[in-house]
Amino acid sequence: MSTDGESWDSKKGRIEQLEGNCIMKKLIFVSCGQYTEEEKSLGKRVVEIINSTENLRAYFAELQSNAEGLSQNIFSNLSSAAGVIFIMHPRGDISTPSGKSITRGSVWIEQEIAIVAFMNEVMGGHVDVKAFIHKGIAREGVRSVLILNPHEFSAESEVLEEVEKLAARWSMEIRPQIHIEYKVDVFFDNSRKAHKLFIVAVNNSKKDLVKY
Repeated sequence: MSTDGESWDSKKGRIEQLEGNCIMKKLIFVSCGQYTEEEKSLGKRVVEIINSTENLRAYFAELQSNAEGLSQNIFSNLSSAAGVIFIMHPRGDISTPSGKSITRGSVWIEQEIAIVAFMNEVMGGHVDVKAFIHKGIAREGVRSVLILNPHEFSAESEVLEEVEKLAARWSMEIRPQIHIEYKVDVFFDNSRKAHKLFIVAVNNSKKDLVKY
């Protein structure tokens, strides 16, 4: 007899199945100016919104002081991101060779936009992009030819309001990077309780599964 009062013979061959899935949260890369306390605060509040949204987790692109930090943090997280939020603030006025005065945005963020464009257009990536550009910033570089459909803002509250809507939508729409399905078969044979575990991992990212 088994401990629950039912004979092993009556249980022999019976199979119980437990099924489920495990979805790794989708990484959202947040790039925001950090020259002023207001810019840093905005970036952190955007991160809070992302992290409080189901299925999403945020990486805040901190300024890196060396090439190793750049590679291990910014480039690595950009390549793993399912979505990217760019928030560009003005960085001063310049005069063009024609004599026209324009307001320039963050060169750092301009470069990150170019990297993501290359990932999507050349490397076959599927990174969703949302850009928030402060009113008055001129279109330069790669951004001048990309169809970004940026949201122009003058107040930080506008960005936060739009990010809340965006996070809710991305939580439902963006494909998870790693989706793991599992099934456990529990069966009884020769007076023993045995288990079989079946795992299927779907990798939608550009990284080898062993790197996670």
